[in-house]
Amino acid sequence: MALSTHEQFDLKTNEETVRFMVDSVEKWRIAVGLETFHLAGHSFGGYIACHYTVTHQERIKRLSLLSPLGMTKYENDGPTWDDVKKRVGFWKSIGFKVMLKLFGGVFKSQKTLHQMVRDNPKFARYMVKNYVTKRFGMKNKEAAEALRGYLLAMLSMPEGTEKIIFNVIKPPYGGCHSPLEEIVEEKLHIPVDCYFGEKDYMDTLGGNRISTNGKKKNYTLKIVPKAQHQVTMQNPKFLSDELIKTVTLVNVTI
Repeated sequence: MALSTHEQFDLKTNEETVRFMVDSVEKWRIAVGLETFHLAGHSFGGYIACHYTVTHQERIKRLSLLSPLGMTKYENDGPTWDDVKKRVGFWKSIGFKVMLKLFGGVFKSQKTLHQMVRDNPKFARYMVKNYVTKRFGMKNKEAAEALRGYLLAMLSMPEGTEKIIFNVIKPPYGGCHSPLEEIVEEKLHIPVDCYFGEKDYMDTLGGNRISTNGKKKNYTLKIVPKAQHQVTMQNPKFLSDELIKTVTLVNVTI
């Protein structure tokens, strides 16, 4: 997105997709000359950050997962409808089911946000305005307008690797191939901090299980108050303060 190189992306499997993204991060690390560093990733960025870390664990001092996509490992091939109802509650699940039908249509057609903006520019402007107002609750009109303009401009640019999301997510209820729960608990020896919003709509079950099991001693689960999924924008002060604290901690491996 934004000012990326907008490479053509024609990979078909989750394994190829993860390797492509991990290799891209590693090329960036080499280009900027980093030997070891702290790594944080939000949402899909958290998914990629975790897979990068397990592949290049010697490079990462500490991993921070910010409301990551694909945290929970399910017994079945993905979450069931009962899993969804438990997570969001009965009444919210009704509206959620409508959204899932829309998501199913998008997944089947593999339309990216860029394509939807091009196909329905008026509807796209309405959705972005609604998203900024409701998700971020921005009271500063000038700042809200600037964010809306940025999002629309970004989504109007040529597509890059946006279609990779279709190789990662499992329809219809949003499970992921290669979930992070097992990776964090079984394969990562470095310290890991996982952040979820107080009212996050991402599945927190896997993150909670790691914390409850206590098998991974250098794992911390943190809840960001007054935030949903967009923890970086809905409570940036709390999140940034917590991240700064973790950078100053002494790293201990097990």
